[in-house]
Amino acid sequence: MTPDQLEERLQLLAREVGEFSNARSGRTPREFATWFWHRAEDIKAEAGPELAADAQQRIADIADSALDAGLFGTTGGEDTEFPAEV
Repeated sequence: MTPDQLEERLQLLAREVGEFSNARSGRTPREFATWFWHRAEDIKAEAGPELAADAQQRIADIADSALDAGLFGTTGGEDTEFPAEV
């Protein structure tokens, strides 16, 4: 993977996090965390050792944004569905 390809994948991940946030009604934080973890692991594996540190840092930044948006839920509430949008 080239640095440009990594950047494209990370931008796509950030957009997908936003899409998940906008359509989270009826889903659970556990679903988001599982989905996010799998996507992040795929990106890191594809990035390879030469881009691993860059990938990890950007993924951590995206995870911080998702955490701020409440997508990871709270301890004990991982299986509680997000409320319907009003």
